[in-house]
Amino acid sequence: VPIAAAVGTEIHDSRRHIYAEQIHNHHPVTATITTDNAAQQDWPINTVTVTARWSVNGAEHTDEAKAASTAKTGDPIEIWVDNNGAQVPVPTPTAFAAVEAVTGALIIWICVAAAAATLFYITRASCHRARLTGWQHDLDRLIGHGDGHTTSKP
Repeated sequence: VPIAAAVGTEIHDSRRHIYAEQIHNHHPVTATITTDNAAQQDWPINTVTVTARWSVNGAEHTDEAKAASTAKTGDPIEIWVDNNGAQVPVPTPTAFAAVEAVTGALIIWICVAAAAATLFYITRASCHRARLTGWQHDLDRLIGHGDGHTTSKP
């Protein structure tokens, strides 16, 4: 448990830092749809891939973006860009770091518990087998020699 908790804490800290950096360096801008490509509809989420244009720091950018299937040429859409104006995915919320940390800690704990249980059962089976072998050896000596002592036949 302490090892899994330590790993979970490390995952949380590193992911939270990455997600906070994404939120700090990425920001939403309003883009204008220049062409709609309704034939490229994404099913079942009802979005289409469109060509859009936006401006960041005075520089014009054009690229494909996702928009609602009802969007038409000239409609505004919100996209996320980095500080250079390049389109990026929507940043992951920092709260998701906790989910990843708990998931990672649980996976480690389950793996360690499974390894410990496997080691326990292998050790138990080995001890049981050694005990049965000892019993069998003693029973063979008892049956083979009557009372367990050697006797000489005349």
